[in-house]
Amino acid sequence: MTASPPSSNSSPDAEGADALEQALALRSAPTRARMLRDRPLPGSVLQLIRIAGGEREALASASARSGEAAHGVVEAAVLYIQHVLFHDDADSYRMLGVNPDASGTTIKEHYRWLMHWLHPDRQRERWEGAYAERVNRAWNSLNTDQRRRDYDSRNATVALVHVDTSSAIDTQPALPLAELEPQRLPILSPRVTGWLPTIVFASLLVLAAGVMIASYRERLAEQADARSAATRLDAALAESDSAQKAAIRKRIAFEEHVVSLARTDGEPPGPSSAVRARPEAVANAGDPQTGIAATTGSPAIGSPAATANAPAALSHDFVAAYNRGDLVQLLQLFTPDAVDEHGGIAAISSDYGRLFDGTSSRELDLDGLHWTVAADRIVGSGEFAARIRRRDEASDRQLRGRMEIDAVLVEGRWKIRRIAGGEGE
Repeated sequence: MTASPPSSNSSPDAEGADALEQALALRSAPTRARMLRDRPLPGSVLQLIRIAGGEREALASASARSGEAAHGVVEAAVLYIQHVLFHDDADSYRMLGVNPDASGTTIKEHYRWLMHWLHPDRQRERWEGAYAERVNRAWNSLNTDQRRRDYDSRNATVALVHVDTSSAIDTQPALPLAELEPQRLPILSPRVTGWLPTIVFASLLVLAAGVMIASYRERLAEQADARSAATRLDAALAESDSAQKAAIRKRIAFEEHVVSLARTDGEPPGPSSAVRARPEAVANAGDPQTGIAATTGSPAIGSPAATANAPAALSHDFVAAYNRGDLVQLLQLFTPDAVDEHGGIAAISSDYGRLFDGTSSRELDLDGLHWTVAADRIVGSGEFAARIRRRDEASDRQLRGRMEIDAVLVEGRWKIRRIAGGEGE
């Protein structure tokens, strides 16, 4: 069973920005990981765990407060958790993102959010699921007062024993007076005495060279650590992508057509190109204005007019957010447990964040979707048209394909629970 997200008694804004600032700094300079591992954890680590776990409110708040794109905030949070909490030498407290003086309630809340993110049912084909076993072991060693006392006792630091030898008694017998007379040392020859300054100077040069070599090796070790951190991150990302290599081209094409507009009939763009009805949509729809085919016998939610207009309103908000490249507004149209072909809300945020950053203009046409309205959900399925211009290209790309949107009513608003699509000819 997939772990459900735990409730949070504090808003993302109430949690300090220390952990977020450290995560963004670590994203810019991964070599800081060693320094951060030796420091106590800030009190706002839970916010990073919630962002990694796909909580939309925490992500939107962090993105607005830091000024960073949402996908950049997600990457920074995951990188911080990997290298500061989940490093090879991490103890049980560090694995759960708490300090040793944390309360049992705090430890439990961190564990629940970590498992909400790392649970194998949610991460079947992703690298994060590999950490679930370590988090469970850490929790099992701290989940009761007795286990926590036993764990602390086993890991207590052993004090160093200093041996005092100042009172040692010399029991050697006294030497005879004849043996106490000083012995004459051989006198250095004049030739050796002449070479003595040169020998001393050469010794000093050798010592200085040794110090310089030691300093140079230390710098090389620091650079090697930096490269090792970058290599581990690349390896983790490569491991994440290895299971999806066969679908890379399909994924890139989906990112392009899901946020762009292309005319299906070659007509010049008009002022209201975001959402317009096509003849085939009108012919197959019950309502000629929206292209909605109402399901016979399905009870309506609210007034009939409001339910009938729900697909048009959701399509309009979706298209408007994509055309503006507004990731925060777009994420508000999804449920917290929304999924696509690549994962949950964190994957959706990362995918479309990269797409918005890499394009200079986008137009999307969803008029080819035919909507079915039921008692508690609306489903749109059909063709879309897209036009996109990448920042490194001088001309537009036009694509067509199929898309399916499954939305449910959440607190009076229709929100997307699942989105899927594929490129067509």
